[in-house]
Amino acid sequence: MRMSFPRTPELEGAAAVTLDSDTLAEAISRTLFAAGSDDLKAGDERHFLRIAE
Repeated sequence: MRMSFPRTPELEGAAAVTLDSDTLAEAISRTLFAAGSDDLKAGDERHFLRIAE
């Protein structure tokens, strides 16, 4: 099943962040506990991460 996301809005003054894969993996592993299937965590589903090469 392919998920679709709404079009990303153009943000004035937006900034890009570049991370190497090891840093990103470490950040995810340190914060994974906060993202669960608990329905009481409202708002967690609004984050979007675009990965580009």
